Amino acid sequence: MSTEIQELLQSLTHTTARLERVEPHELDRALTERGRAIDAIRRWIADEVAAARPVSADLAGQIAEDIDKGHQVMLRLALAREMMRSGRMAIDRELQVLHGIQGPGARGPASFSCRG
Repeated sequence: MSTEIQELLQSLTHTTARLERVEPHELDRALTERGRAIDAIRRWIADEVAAARPVSADLAGQIAEDIDKGHQVMLRLALAREMMRSGRMAIDRELQVLHGIQGPGARGPASFSCRG
């Protein structure tokens, strides 16, 4: 395996691993970096095919594994986002109920007493 493809695979592995621990405000940047790593590997494969050099099955398997890991991370992120959105919607509904209980003429935030 050439040094070039080793570096490209290392970049893909690194950017995929970064997705697992990225902060939400850094997600777009991490996805862009991973996309660049994938594009670089695509270009390398195209160059190899154009030069009539076969890409080994082991290499193709390693690339597929790294890409699959990234898909799994993205699925977990999408599920977490949906759970947060669903939780926020539930909180918003509860807040609407509390505002309804408070009534239109109430001033300031409502306070509840457990003493009755």
